Amino acid sequence: MSAWSPSPALAKELDRVGVSYRKAGAAAYVAALDLGEFVDLNGPPRIQPRPHWRGSTDEALALLGPLPDDAGSDEFWRALVA
Repeated sequence: MSAWSPSPALAKELDRVGVSYRKAGAAAYVAALDLGEFVDLNGPPRIQPRPHWRGSTDEALALLGPLPDDAGSDEFWRALVA
C-alpha cells in the first residue's frame, strides 16, 4: 500500500459499493487519496464538474455503510453530498 492509498477498510468499501477501478473501470471509478488527516475522493475526469468529497476516513465509512453492494456511482455521490 502506498502512502497515498486509502486505508484497507476504505478501499474495501469502495469496492463493495462498486466504485473501485476494478469494479467500475476507468469511466466511473472513484479515486481515493489518503492525505493523513483526511481523505480525498474524486470522481472520473470525464464528468464535469468533477465530483469531489473530502473528510475523514471514518466519516466516509459511516456514510457508505448503509449503501447496498454494487450501488454504483450515482448512489455513492448522493450518499456523500446528502
